[in-house]
Amino acid sequence: MTDDATAFVRLHLFACEAARSYTQDDSPRTRLTVDLADIRAWRFFKAAPEAFFEQYASDYVIENVHLEPRCAQAALEWLAEHPVSELALSGRLLREKTQSLVERGRTLDVGVAVHELTAPRLLTLVKSEGTLVLHASSAAPQWAQALLGAGAPASAAAHSYWAQIVRGLLTQEVLPDLRIRDKNQFFSYLKALAARTAQGLNWAAIGEECGASAPSVRQWTQYLHAARWITLVPAVRAAAPRRAKLRPKLYWTHPGLALWLTDSSSNPAPEFVTRLYENALFLALKTALPTAAFGHFLDTNNVYAPLIIEQGAHRQAVYPLTCDADRDEALRCLKSLAKGGIVEPAARSVTQPADPRTDAPFARLSLISSTKD
Repeated sequence: MTDDATAFVRLHLFACEAARSYTQDDSPRTRLTVDLADIRAWRFFKAAPEAFFEQYASDYVIENVHLEPRCAQAALEWLAEHPVSELALSGRLLREKTQSLVERGRTLDVGVAVHELTAPRLLTLVKSEGTLVLHASSAAPQWAQALLGAGAPASAAAHSYWAQIVRGLLTQEVLPDLRIRDKNQFFSYLKALAARTAQGLNWAAIGEECGASAPSVRQWTQYLHAARWITLVPAVRAAAPRRAKLRPKLYWTHPGLALWLTDSSSNPAPEFVTRLYENALFLALKTALPTAAFGHFLDTNNVYAPLIIEQGAHRQAVYPLTCDADRDEALRCLKSLAKGGIVEPAARSVTQPADPRTDAPFARLSLISSTKD
């Protein structure tokens, strides 16, 4: 994504999801790197930011800038004072942060380009013959195996990779940042969170399961969202008398990590496989539609839209399906939601394949309409 309002890009932002880095990507790299996770680089920036940027301009990517909240803003201000220089930063930068930097860059007359670096996706959305097609990028022979590797590098052994990730997550990052002393309790919390993949979250229920307070659970979950381990999709509101449930819905950046945390990777329940597929579908849509916002809807009458794509004034529901009965239920909900003006009458649907290699190497995002009987 590039800020088209500026003619010359001088700040490149590589926005990395959790467990990703600029150097992890397989594409050729033309720049050297300096890492703010290195205490020496961090101390250099803190002591002399202008000298730091001058040394690492043009030829370097400054990695892990999220570890120093002042770095990105300071980089923009430095570029405003040095009109022939360029900088490149990488780190866990949320869309809200990158957008604010693009807008600030426009004010300072500094062109900003944002490059999303995502974890490996299980599903990829492409356009084919005028329609959107969902391709399974994994060649694993079984859904369980494909799902376990979702989000891990293709060369990684999934079980050991997720164990390593959790070990690093617990000991090097989250526990120190959140000042959590009880590793066992936090691991229980992660397992409770994984069990709620693609569901609305009840802080008190999760806290009761892992022995933590509801405010602590909410704080931990918001931290994981900010660090791009998960995405919390907000609930769409509705006018009375409809009573919408306003719980945020959880999707993992790495669906395989959620499966690993449940201890059911060899034989996950069909219902959980369906929720992991929805998670993978969300990631595919999020990647293909970088400017869209997402929501979901559920009310006390069980009228629902698992995903809602918001683009400008348009809201379109998306329904993952497993059978014809699902389609009938989706149409029932769509008619109710369209009548209330919550979503448009036409929605997207996609039918989950049982096996991405032998049953259906792709699935089309089809249109369903509440105006048809």
